[in-house]
Amino acid sequence: MFLWARDTLGADHTVVYHEYNRTTGGYAAARTLSSKGPTVDVWNASYLSATAAKDTADLGKLYPQPTDIVILNLGHQDDQATFDADVTTLWQAVSAKQTPLGLVILQNPETATTGLQETRMKNLARTADRLGLPTVDVMKAFTDASVPLTELVIGARPTQQGAQLWAGTVTSALQ
Repeated sequence: MFLWARDTLGADHTVVYHEYNRTTGGYAAARTLSSKGPTVDVWNASYLSATAAKDTADLGKLYPQPTDIVILNLGHQDDQATFDADVTTLWQAVSAKQTPLGLVILQNPETATTGLQETRMKNLARTADRLGLPTVDVMKAFTDASVPLTELVIGARPTQQGAQLWAGTVTSALQ
């Protein structure tokens, strides 16, 4: 999210970046990533071990004010048995606060559990479709890449090269 905000949005916008800190339960001081054009605030609520259920429970802290678009970027830690219901509940909670545009990122694979992650993302795509939310298939970009997966992710976290692929995939999808 950081690279996309800085490099893509920052090319034509003043980007004010707010990053959530689960340890403190709030957002760190905002950072200005670029100073070109109209201002865009990016609220990045991602954190290690995030799940749709945790995000719903913490929604008041994660989503402190109305916004133009909400990007759901989750799925590595979610329980397969409750994933559909948890994502549905999360989107209903977001929609109860306002009616933003929504977008779902089909997350990158994990090096150890690629098959499980593929199943999670197929299920997430079905849920997003049912909720009327468009998706960006980052998973496919990673699995179709010409470099080994081990160069793109460590565990579930993208490497620098993987983060660039993630940001490029999202940018291309939104153009």
